[in-house]
Amino acid sequence: EPRSPMIPPRSKDCCGDSPGMDTGASGSGTPSEIESESAFRWRRWPIALRPYTVSVLMVVKDPTWLDEAMSSLVAQTYDSMEVVCLADGGMGLTVGLNRAARLARGTRYLARLDADDLAYPGRLARQVAYLDAHPEMVVCGTWAHRADSHGQIRGLVMPDPSWLPHCNPLIHSSVLIRREAFDAVGGYDDTLAVCQDFDLWLRLMGVGSVGIIPEPWVIVREHPGQVSRRAWRRRRAQWVIRRRHARA
Repeated sequence: EPRSPMIPPRSKDCCGDSPGMDTGASGSGTPSEIESESAFRWRRWPIALRPYTVSVLMVVKDPTWLDEAMSSLVAQTYDSMEVVCLADGGMGLTVGLNRAARLARGTRYLARLDADDLAYPGRLARQVAYLDAHPEMVVCGTWAHRADSHGQIRGLVMPDPSWLPHCNPLIHSSVLIRREAFDAVGGYDDTLAVCQDFDLWLRLMGVGSVGIIPEPWVIVREHPGQVSRRAWRRRRAQWVIRRRHARA
């Protein structure tokens, strides 16, 4: 039975007073204090030493599993990356993601990971190589392992990109997006509290193709507090978004 990946403990490189970390407010900026900070930024390398290409966007409402999520990003084999992590603070996921994107300094790609999910160590390296090999593609996701609130793997989610535009096949925590395309379509729609990702994929389809790597590179945690678990609300939002795009 598959289990969660081995995640190393947090080190000074990711959450101490190291040259690779800065915060948007006073304080140490450690993940355990994220709820009181306006922004937390972690970089694999100091910006003065080498450029980086990927910014991982994260908005935190419940920090219960934040340490695990951050540790899974610290463990990435892809070096040229930063994490831009914002406390929700009542602004909501959509507004928070757009704000994180504006703060991001990654030159080529924006990635997503929810604060209750995990990324396998090779995830970003695999996706960057995939998009580099497919220049016509503007966003790619992956398959995912499904886990319970304790991190125990309970199944495999295998979405197919052919489901678009009828429903949302991309697991939000798994995506890597070309920054140029994201900026070209205006980012997430701030008026959408749910299914903001589905709306973004439909707009990105106007500037390029959408793909999914048929390999599980993330672990998505299922628990009662998730917005995505409110199925009736999600179905109605997808219906409204489909109608809006059909009229466009």
